[in-house]
Amino acid sequence: MVTQMPWERLALAVLVALVAALAFFPTLRLRHRLQTAAWLGCSAVVGLSPCLIPLDAPSLRFVASLFTITLLVKLYDVHRESRLCLSLGFWVYMAYLPNGFWLVLRRKPDPPSIGHDFLSLGLRAPAALLLIVICVFLFQIDWSSSVALEYVLKVSAVVSAIVLATNAAAAGYRLVGGVASDFMGNPLIAPTPADFWRRWNIPAHQFLEEYAFKPAGGLRKPIRATLITFGISGIVHEYVFGIAAGRIQGWQFLFFIVQGVAVIATMRIRPKGRLVLLCVAATFVFNMASSVLFFVSVNRVVPFYSSPVQDHCAWLDHPDRSPSLPGGAEQNERRRAGCEVHRHSATPAGADDDIRVVPVGLGDLDCLEVLVRPGGIDDLVVVLGEEGRFHTTRD
Repeated sequence: MVTQMPWERLALAVLVALVAALAFFPTLRLRHRLQTAAWLGCSAVVGLSPCLIPLDAPSLRFVASLFTITLLVKLYDVHRESRLCLSLGFWVYMAYLPNGFWLVLRRKPDPPSIGHDFLSLGLRAPAALLLIVICVFLFQIDWSSSVALEYVLKVSAVVSAIVLATNAAAAGYRLVGGVASDFMGNPLIAPTPADFWRRWNIPAHQFLEEYAFKPAGGLRKPIRATLITFGISGIVHEYVFGIAAGRIQGWQFLFFIVQGVAVIATMRIRPKGRLVLLCVAATFVFNMASSVLFFVSVNRVVPFYSSPVQDHCAWLDHPDRSPSLPGGAEQNERRRAGCEVHRHSATPAGADDDIRVVPVGLGDLDCLEVLVRPGGIDDLVVVLGEEGRFHTTRD
């Protein structure tokens, strides 16, 4: 049997999700109950499609989950606006599905002038490329001596690159005839957390406003509506990172609840004059501090810190405390297995009888490798599992 490579599995997952989403269009003419059943079935196939990718490729599962969450959002919107979607036709529906710059069918973005898009693309694309180069450079440095500086510089560079790159991509997509709104609205200069989330990911903001904030009470009951909206956003992010990691972690939900409380506390604040700069700085510090929770999940997908022990929240993230998602049981069982020992060079005759592995419970350390040379044994690598620290001793 031929084994498929992870990239082939990614292509398969994307294809399965896209076919399932396209199959929903003919059901828009059905009665509401039948259409709802079709929506649930198609959404289930789309949502589970990233599980076709093996767990040892978390970054590819993350990419697939970003694609599928876009399709899931579109399927819900189309299900709610079936008549409008039918009036636009299949080809518009097909182009609408993967378009992450337009998430609410009835809120079609008004395009800016062509000159604006050319200027935006010409300025933001080179700046985004420069920031990507800076990000690559930052991830090559050993930050063992300065964890806080590593975190602040990496987060600042990554977020700035995302803001510039997504807005440049939106401008480029409009120039080739696509429908797109700007993805970001300069969130780094927001004076309050509430203003930050008005500026961050504008298409998602519009979707959550229509289908979470307004139904939950909107401006009539802003506290309840805001908490429900950020709770839903937290669940969505739990799905994205949970699919990638193979298990539910809880960090995304906690992060968005913290942000939701901050938004409630600052939604009526409108600083003016000299107070603006102070508020921008305070918002930056708050977002940087609270985002530690967010980047715990990021570090499970792509190594964000230069050393595993620098992920200071890892000691809370134990597989025994998190239920597995589909495909995650095998990975969790492997982590619970304890210690794996690998020899990379010859050992003296008879040495195997004198060596044994002894577990010592010193906390949760995930796959930290150390080199041990007891007596005449050379290059004995001990992998520390999440059950604790292990070392070798002689009888």
